Amino acid sequence: MGYAKYLQADFVCLISSQNNTVPKHTRIYSSPSNSNPSLLFLLKRFAARTNKAGSSAYESRDTVDPSLISQMLMTLLEANGQHISPTLLRKRVRDDVCWADGAEKPWRRCPLWLVLRVALQRHLCSLFGGEKGHIHYKFLICLVLASLLDDSVEHLSPDLLHVLKAKLCRRLVKLEVGKQRAPPVVIPLYEHMFAILGPIFEKTTQATIKLLNLKVSESSCRKNLN
Repeated sequence: MGYAKYLQADFVCLISSQNNTVPKHTRIYSSPSNSNPSLLFLLKRFAARTNKAGSSAYESRDTVDPSLISQMLMTLLEANGQHISPTLLRKRVRDDVCWADGAEKPWRRCPLWLVLRVALQRHLCSLFGGEKGHIHYKFLICLVLASLLDDSVEHLSPDLLHVLKAKLCRRLVKLEVGKQRAPPVVIPLYEHMFAILGPIFEKTTQATIKLLNLKVSESSCRKNLN
């Protein structure tokens, strides 16, 4: 399949260096009240700060200190359960700051999307093992992008459709390269997944390309008439 290749600079982070598990019915602490002064003080202590008019002020647009989760919560979980060592995940984080007009939420990427991807990949790695779980995760993300492209093909502008198609094609190219470099033990899994999902990806990309070409032709015709 002929998928265009796209390159993009990124950062690699490890998720996560500390992992703990607790029994399902273990009660660690009572549900806190929103009016609890000690809780509010604790949250403000870890919030991002900035200097305004010579005094320290809360900065909602900056990232917060992760110590509340990575140190305090993980310590509570380990004290009530046990430490585990699952497959270490490496995520490529592509984000930038859109600071125009003093945006209240300047981060371009949605943090919930990162959390969902990490949870999904962690679950698949637990089910199928590290390498096979990673392959299942990559194909599943491609399937999600293809479904999104199918659902939005009549609703998005040509520019956004092209960006979404490029995301799908870039991931498919990486899977093809990964198949060529993969050890023999996982090559049958690549072939099986491509055999099942390949026609879906091909149909989606070809339909999108056809629609984009049609919209370009219509735009050119309107310009000529004008």
